[in-house]
Amino acid sequence: MRRLSLAAVFLSFFFLFSCGPRKSENYPPETLPEINYYYPNLVTNYGIAGFGRSSIDFQFRKMAEAGLQIVRREITWSDVERERGNFDFSWYDQIVDLARSYGLRYLGILAYGNRWASEEGSQIGGHEGDFYPPDDLEDFANYVYTTVQHYRGRIKMWEVWNEPNGGYRFWKSSLVGDPKGYAELLKVAYTSVKKACPECIVSYAGLFYHQEAIMGAVTFLEKSFEAAPDLGDYFDVMAYHPYPFYPPLAAPESDQFIEVPIYTMNENILSVLKMNGVNKPLWITEIGWPTIYSLTEEMQAEYLVRSFALAYATGASMYLYFTFWDSDISRAIVPPEAEFGLYNYPYSTTDYESLAKKGWFAYTEVVKILGGKWFSGICKDVKLDPLTQFALKFTSATERVCVVWSKGGREKLKIANRPDLILDIYGRSVTLPEISESPLYLIWKENR
Repeated sequence: MRRLSLAAVFLSFFFLFSCGPRKSENYPPETLPEINYYYPNLVTNYGIAGFGRSSIDFQFRKMAEAGLQIVRREITWSDVERERGNFDFSWYDQIVDLARSYGLRYLGILAYGNRWASEEGSQIGGHEGDFYPPDDLEDFANYVYTTVQHYRGRIKMWEVWNEPNGGYRFWKSSLVGDPKGYAELLKVAYTSVKKACPECIVSYAGLFYHQEAIMGAVTFLEKSFEAAPDLGDYFDVMAYHPYPFYPPLAAPESDQFIEVPIYTMNENILSVLKMNGVNKPLWITEIGWPTIYSLTEEMQAEYLVRSFALAYATGASMYLYFTFWDSDISRAIVPPEAEFGLYNYPYSTTDYESLAKKGWFAYTEVVKILGGKWFSGICKDVKLDPLTQFALKFTSATERVCVVWSKGGREKLKIANRPDLILDIYGRSVTLPEISESPLYLIWKENR
């Protein structure tokens, strides 16, 4: 797909969404429901894409206290139907009900395969054998129907599989995944979900964006439509994972060799849908940066805020950070996989509060400041270089906020109209603002 200039991206998205069905430039329509899953440029549906199996009450409590809204996790087929026709949801029931008790909405992933449902998987055996797609899609359809029916009224959002283009890991035994096979499975799953729960939302699997050893999201999505031209009738939402090139250490707006800025990723995914006559909302169901190698906690926090603002500014309707906890790095097959968390791994302490990384505090603050607001264009109160600096305006009925930062370097921030408040990414007041790689919030207690 083509790469667009920063100015072109923002102009195209701004005109596309500001001309949508809004009451005015800055306010939602009267008919917008209290919980909205679809509306682009509305800062909502933010949360965590993965959580550890221990201390779950602590994790959910901290998410709720931070104002996060959504948790995401598999209702794994091989866990709930270990023998054909014998379902046991008891462990997941506890998790789903605990999340609901904290006011968190659950995004359930319908995945993966099951050893007894795949001849190749049964030959491999063990945990690896559960990542082979079923030989008979009716087995998967039955799992989907039974699971969705069981959780009707408790889970409304369902994502069908996770990163199926990562065939080396999630859709064996094809290294690059199987777009045709996934399209067939998605159609069967969608039909089963809607049969069990007509009001439920079905998401295309979150695709890993970059074309590395695997097939990238754009190519995989194009080929799935080639295999099934009517595929747009079989999902309600498009989900993908705009990580930088692996290992993800680059900034979210980096356009250096290999890297693709997050706003261009959004544009490219939406373009494939548009070329196939499909108009679907865009969910980011995983994104993150590991605090490893050259990437510090400060950089993780800065990249989180920058990606969060850019995601909603360029059409996303959901943002889920991966993940709450780090994991035990001594057990990680690939070291970066263990370090994505917003909390350090509790190796030898039960003082979980002390384990929060700087990214956690930055996430809490960006949700507090931007949550419920609309992206409404480029901030005109700030003088900046459009090639290297950003100033994104988010508004509510009573307040407007400009999120400002640069891709590199520091200089005095030039503000035409002094804001009522200037905060850094951790919510601390700033008196002599400089534009730098660490975003600032310029807040006016009025809306214009």
